[in-house]
Amino acid sequence: MSIDFKDLASRHPLFSRLTGQVIWLLFEEHKASSEDIDAFMEHYLAWRNEQLSVMAALEANRGAYLRITTDPPLNTGNDAPHIASRPPCKHCRSLHGAILPASHPDIIRCLPPFALGCRCRAEIITTEQVPPNAPLIFSCEMPRRELHCASEWIFSVPWAKHRKS
Repeated sequence: MSIDFKDLASRHPLFSRLTGQVIWLLFEEHKASSEDIDAFMEHYLAWRNEQLSVMAALEANRGAYLRITTDPPLNTGNDAPHIASRPPCKHCRSLHGAILPASHPDIIRCLPPFALGCRCRAEIITTEQVPPNAPLIFSCEMPRRELHCASEWIFSVPWAKHRKS
């Protein structure tokens, strides 16, 4: 069975609203250069495809579990234009380690990311990897979906300077 990434994106609360045009306009509003916007779009599309692959794998294996993790901030200096150089927000920190069964009827709507620049990641684990007394989460506990993180840090990074050639 083939998974339709376009369908998955349309069911995800963030990806369904976050088109290339929306991202471009958000960056323009924050006075980003067209070079930085282009470089960020390359980064975003790779990140989005990675997240859609996790969604597809969860849909294909309803016996699996999802563990939410947050990227810890790395001490990478001023030349790291990526999410790992920023600490996660309080909502993302509160979800770190939480578990959700892939059989959840609304699994796609519960998956991170919760905003552009979100530090939460979905990790697929097996039943055997679910820790005893793991915190199970439900859709009512998900953070509010926003187009971008409230700190707006993502708009001030010189993305074009760090573009991979």
